Order: sequence, then structure tokens, then C-alpha cells
Amino acid sequence: MNESTKCNKVFFFFLILMITGSLMIPAEPGRQVQELSGEDWSVWLDKKADWKNDRLYMPPVDISSLPVNPPTCGWNRLDGMIMKAVAVPATVEEHFWSSNGNPVGEAGDYRGVSWWKKTFTLDRSMRGKRISIKFDSVVLRAEVFINRKLVGYDVIGNTPFDVDITDAVTFGGINRLDIRITDPAGNFDWNNNHWYPWGKNQVPAYHGFGGITGRVFLRAVDEVHIDDLYVQNKPKVTEVETFVTLGNSSGTTRQGELSLVIHEWKNPSNVLWNKTISATVPPDGIVIPLYAKVSKAKTWNLRDPHLYVASATFISKDKSIVDSETQRFGFRWFDIGKKNGDEMFFLNGKRIFILSPMCRGFWPKNGMFPTPEMLKRNMDILREMGFTMFLMNQSIGHEFAIRACDEVGIVSYEGIGGYRCDDEPDAQTRVWRREKARRMAIRDRSCPSLIIY
Repeated sequence: MNESTKCNKVFFFFLILMITGSLMIPAEPGRQVQELSGEDWSVWLDKKADWKNDRLYMPPVDISSLPVNPPTCGWNRLDGMIMKAVAVPATVEEHFWSSNGNPVGEAGDYRGVSWWKKTFTLDRSMRGKRISIKFDSVVLRAEVFINRKLVGYDVIGNTPFDVDITDAVTFGGINRLDIRITDPAGNFDWNNNHWYPWGKNQVPAYHGFGGITGRVFLRAVDEVHIDDLYVQNKPKVTEVETFVTLGNSSGTTRQGELSLVIHEWKNPSNVLWNKTISATVPPDGIVIPLYAKVSKAKTWNLRDPHLYVASATFISKDKSIVDSETQRFGFRWFDIGKKNGDEMFFLNGKRIFILSPMCRGFWPKNGMFPTPEMLKRNMDILREMGFTMFLMNQSIGHEFAIRACDEVGIVSYEGIGGYRCDDEPDAQTRVWRREKARRMAIRDRSCPSLIIY
């Protein structure tokens, strides 16, 4: 073998080593989040889709057992259909009112299937992480496809849900997200105390605007990750108990440290409290409580809303896993007490008077959610007129509105809409309504403005 041949073989060996080595490099530890909502979405109305007699599935859902419903035009022709460019959140009715040929009153409502399309990329450095998509709110049924593969299904509506897409995505190239949304009914009035037939199913009452009605996020996390962070207020106003829910997809028990920091909102450098403890995370996960006494905290009050952030971080013992999550909250205690024999409302030990207009969950332009401009105008008017509460009745309060109340110092009230403890038509409807109520409570339970469900 001559010297040239030897050099070529050595070069080829090191080239293969470099390529395979680069593929074996583990992802950098830590969470990565990308917002998918906003511009660059497309919508198409699939008016030929068959949906009226579908069987519905309550969570948890086994995706492998579900029927797959591709677009009626076929995947290859979907991009060639006339699609409308939209920004998400959005509703079908916002962009296609009277598309059924009837522009008169409520008759312009679209009932049926729509397809919502978006593309995204994943860096190769994210390989090895658990990849998911978080939807803040969709109405009503969502069938989620990644690269034409069905990966998620949810029919609860108006509430957050996650879809694991790890096994369907590609790294370093373009991924396609398609969401098949079915809107079968819904109302445009104040009556939310009934249900709607959908084939053999009974759908709990909801408003008749279909679409992606909340934000959408792409999330990449390590094997041990924080699934939830709840801050629970206490009667001693400057004390809170936090509950950190750690998930574990590694299949084995992992050791590490859990840190919790409490700091001012918009001023992370002003740390009021912190603690680090050892944490053992079993394969099925764990909820870890941490009690914080924060004597220097300022209280959240009407018109004087001091907000704080609880920031939790888990780091595995070998430093290969890192994850963090935050939750905004306020130090406050709402209670009902008696004075001179009369029951009264108290906030942080002081009597308050609740004066409120009523919102039924309808908003201009899109029907289902407020824009930032609408929220600012609403909050300004509430304060100018002397109201102390924003009452969101007969429908789940939109997340944007409740967090706006947090920021301006107005207490809030929300209801699930159509929830009844009697006269349920069947067991499925009972499960449906209870899951909707559970998700609502988990989403908003740390919000300082929210005093009544």
C-alpha cells in the first residue's frame, strides 16, 4: 500500500468518525420554547368532510386506536387548495362568515371541518429531547398531524392540552403541522345550560366560534421536566406553598436538586426568597411542595397589584438534565367573614365591595378572545367606572382577560359554562364537563385576581 492510499484511508476514517460523532453528541441540557402562534398560518374549509356521525373520545386517548381523517382533497393536493393566510389565534367565523351562502344573523356560522397549517424547523441540537406542542385553547375538536402523521386528539375545547410529537418530527429540516378542527354546533346567546347533539354524542354547551382560540407553543425538554408549578396562597398573606410537578420519561429514578426562587415580576434581580433541596424523581413522576415565608413581599390589592414570579429549576445529579418553569402570582388572601352579624368579602383582612359588569365570553371581531387593544380599553373603562371585579360568566374566562385583571388590580370571576351536576344525558358528557372544569382550575389557580370559580 502506497503512502497516498494510506493517507486517503486515514482521512476517510476520520471523516466517518467526525460525522458519526456529531450525530452522537447529546443535546445541550435545558428547556427550549418556541411560539408557533402569530403570523404564517393558512386555513382551508373542508366542506366535503364527513363528521356528523363521528364517535368521540375522551382523554386520555390512545392515538394508535383512532381513525385517521386526512383532508378530503388528499394530502398532495391540500397545498393547492385555496387557503387563506391568517394569524393565530383566530376563528373560522372571523375570516369566513357566511361562507355557507347565508349572511343573515347566526345563519352565517360555519359548522364542519377546517384545516389549519403551519411549518416549523427543529435544530439538530434538540435531538434526544421530548418535543411537544402546547395549545392554550382550541374549539372544538382538534386532530393534530405532524408530517401527515396523526399525533394528537382533543375534544374538550376552550382549555389547554399538550401533544407529544417526538416520534413524528425531523431535525434540521422543515416540519409540517396540520390541525383538523371540527366545529359541530355552538351558541351565540347567553344560554349555556344545555347540550348539543353530535351524532350519538351530547356536547356540553359552548360558543359557536370554531378555530385556534389561544396561543400555540413548541416545547423541547429533557427526560425529567417540570409539568406544572402551582402557587397556593395562605391566610398569612406573605406566605405561600408551591407545588412543583416533575415528570420523568427516562424510565428510571433520577436524582438531582430542585431550586425555587421568588422574585419581583419584571425585576428578576430582586430576589425575595430562594431554597434548594435534594429531589428524587421516580419513573412515574412526583409532586414536591415547598413552603415559603416571604416577609418582605408586598400584597396584591385592588388598584395596587404587586406581582411576583416563582421560578423552579431541576438539575440532575450528573448535570445532564436541566429544566425550569415559572409561575406568576401575587401575595393575597380572599375570605368571607362576619361583621356585626353580616357576611362580607375581605381581601388581605380588609373589607372590599364587589361591583362588576358581566361578560358572557363574546369578544368583537373574532367572537372568542380579546386583542391586547380590546383588553386595555376594557380595563381602563372598568377602573374609570369604579368597578372592582370582571365577571366572566357562562363561559371559561379567556386567559388573556384574567391575566389583565392580575396586572391592573381588579378581581375576577369565571365559570365553566353549561356545567351541571344533575340531569346529565350520559356518562360521557359527565366526563367531558368534569375534565373541562379540571383544566380550567389548573390553568388559573395561581392567578391572584381570580377569587371565584
